[in-house]
Amino acid sequence: MICYYQTLYCTTPTTEDTTTNLAEINHQAWILRYKNPQKALTLAREAETIGRRQEDMVALRRSLITLGACANELRQDLHSAVAALREAITLCEANTDELLLAEALVELGNALEATHEFDAAMAALQRAQALHEQLDQPEWQVRTYRIIGRVHIGLGNYGDALHNLVSAMQLAENLGFDRLDRFFHTQGHIEQCLLSNTIAAVYANMGEFAKAIQQYRMVVRQARKPHPKLAAKALYNMGVSYEELDNLPSALDAYQEALKRQEAMADHVQTYITLIGIGRVYLAMGILGAARAALLQATTGLRGDMANVGFFADALHALGESYYMTKDYSAAIDCFRQVEKLHQATQRPAGALAWLHHNLYLAHKAAGDFEHALFHHEICYRLNNEHQEKIAAQQIHELMVKFDTEQAIKDRETLYLRSAQLEQQIVERRGIEAALAAAKAELEQRNQELERLSKIDPLTEVYNRRYLHETLSQYVAEARKYEDTLSVMICDVDNFKEINDRFSHVVGDEVLRIVARLFQDNLRPTDTVARYGGEEFVVIFPAAFLGTAAVLTERLLDAVRDYPWRTLHPELAVTLSAGLAQYVDQSDYEKLIHQADQELYRAKRNGKDCYSPVQRS
Repeated sequence: MICYYQTLYCTTPTTEDTTTNLAEINHQAWILRYKNPQKALTLAREAETIGRRQEDMVALRRSLITLGACANELRQDLHSAVAALREAITLCEANTDELLLAEALVELGNALEATHEFDAAMAALQRAQALHEQLDQPEWQVRTYRIIGRVHIGLGNYGDALHNLVSAMQLAENLGFDRLDRFFHTQGHIEQCLLSNTIAAVYANMGEFAKAIQQYRMVVRQARKPHPKLAAKALYNMGVSYEELDNLPSALDAYQEALKRQEAMADHVQTYITLIGIGRVYLAMGILGAARAALLQATTGLRGDMANVGFFADALHALGESYYMTKDYSAAIDCFRQVEKLHQATQRPAGALAWLHHNLYLAHKAAGDFEHALFHHEICYRLNNEHQEKIAAQQIHELMVKFDTEQAIKDRETLYLRSAQLEQQIVERRGIEAALAAAKAELEQRNQELERLSKIDPLTEVYNRRYLHETLSQYVAEARKYEDTLSVMICDVDNFKEINDRFSHVVGDEVLRIVARLFQDNLRPTDTVARYGGEEFVVIFPAAFLGTAAVLTERLLDAVRDYPWRTLHPELAVTLSAGLAQYVDQSDYEKLIHQADQELYRAKRNGKDCYSPVQRS
């Protein structure tokens, strides 16, 4: 590129030619920085080299900013990008170049957000926003508002994030998305797609997954052709939201569609990230082989990728859970410890770290290392308290801001009126809460004990029949409302009367306790087990088709059959018979239980130690 004019005109370049050439290189790099960031990065590096050699500070400032912008788009070598942008800021300040200074501050905030330096990112972006307002640069204000929204997400300030994003969307709609495309040399209303995607991320972080899914669907429609990479990322995020709603089939569909698009684009990093989601879903469905294969591929691909260290930690965490579920406690602990070391780099919230220590507690306890188990249990307890205190401190503020911003989309004047009303209500509510705090603290312990006694079977320490009826009724109502599915298994201990008569009721009670414990050890976290009465147990498999329920049921039957019952009595052997039913259109939960009960009787007639309608091979 240095010899461009020399090659074109076959003349020796003069100083004026070289200066013109340098300006052209910088201009081309700036135009291409979003459309083709890799090529723009090459041009910017060339311009930087020439600018330093010629001591052309104007060109050097521009090339350093473009270097940072390209690195942000590519998510490559972000620490070097930060250094380049800080040098550009210093040069702009020395020459009072406020236009380029504001642009450099935006790109610096963008890079610092990607490296999880949220406080420094916010300081740079707020300074940039003030300059954009002063210089009347509304196009840059839209982009800056959006990145500020992302930083607030990283800080956990979801109300403030939504407020900034809605402000950006309103300003962008007033300007027109075509104008933004022309200004930034982009296409396909990319800013609208990015804003919708980030707003969806806020809703997801606030637990409003239905709203998040609605936004992600909009992004997929808008970005499908002009921005396939963004559409694939929205599909991945949709899968995460479905996963949070325990709608595992829909989550798996979204992840697999995202994976298909990412593989077609050879987007290797996003492919590995999507494999983490697929692995988690398979893990929740109890398909451990497929889960581990996906997670191993993800951890192998992301290892050493510091730009995606958070996703690498997620993959390791899920891989550790898969090892725990197969009782490979040593491998599970190794994975969890690696995640613990990565926590400082990922800056995960206290709630995520508490869950990690909870898993370390379970793994150490299962491995018989009670000293380390107690250590991690105490850390988990402390972090959970810190997390709850932070949530309580943010809750009122987020409710106010969320209410404000959503109303702003409809009617800005009504927004301010209702905001004032809500603030007054919150003040009154705080007074009431202060008056009730003492009474609440006194009643809390009693309520917890009463709640536990009302839903726990005292012998087996699993849920009782009353709790089962309430829970199953809710699941059936939700399945009917959302056109979802669930399966139910009812089982009993074969020949239990003979066990009581032959080996004593004491042994019979211990058999029931062990069977209940085996159920808890071998079921998914989302499944519910309850003692239905006598030697009968019922298991609810949410969002599970009959095939998935059959796999989990066979695992339970195998676990009971293979347990060393001779430790209770040399002649003791215990098996289960089970019946399965899937919710289709049964009018209430009792008919679903009745259908499963009929299948249990069929299993008994077929010789016991099996399940129906799908027979054990």
